[in-house]
Amino acid sequence: MHMLIGFVLASLLRKKKTSQSLPLIHGKFEVSHSIPGRIRFRVPSIESGAGSQIQTVRNELPKIPEIQSVELDTRSGSILVHYDADGIEPHIICGLLIRVFGLENELARRPDSVVQKEIRYIGDAVNQALYNSTAGTLDLTSAFILLSISLGLYKILIQNDRALPGGINLLWWAYVMAKRG
Repeated sequence: MHMLIGFVLASLLRKKKTSQSLPLIHGKFEVSHSIPGRIRFRVPSIESGAGSQIQTVRNELPKIPEIQSVELDTRSGSILVHYDADGIEPHIICGLLIRVFGLENELARRPDSVVQKEIRYIGDAVNQALYNSTAGTLDLTSAFILLSISLGLYKILIQNDRALPGGINLLWWAYVMAKRG
């Protein structure tokens, strides 16, 4: 049974070799389609008319000998590049476009998943509820600090438990949280 689940997961998580390995910035820079010698990008920022960037793509990219043609459609936010597949890698073309549109920082930024965002919203709601119910005396961070200190001291002083991960860890976590603010 475990092997069957492994095979199913492997087939579901298998990456496509063409456009999936190219840089991707969801909602800002995506590869719509890619075959050797032809690649289509979806860049929504050109729909709103990023004038100088559009002119740079139209004028400068075709000057590269390996790039045969560049077609921009500002209505759909699409850029179609025909290139010599033996002369230039698609990653280079992606890098050039990412540089032209100023998206380098977006590549380095770690994206938040939907689950992370929802957990953050839940945490913010619980924090606000605790803050409101205690009339501003406690928030989630200060409650965690006080709970860690209390449990740490209880484990060390009353239970005489100095083993890790016990009271000492709880005191350390409280110290780190208090230090961060």
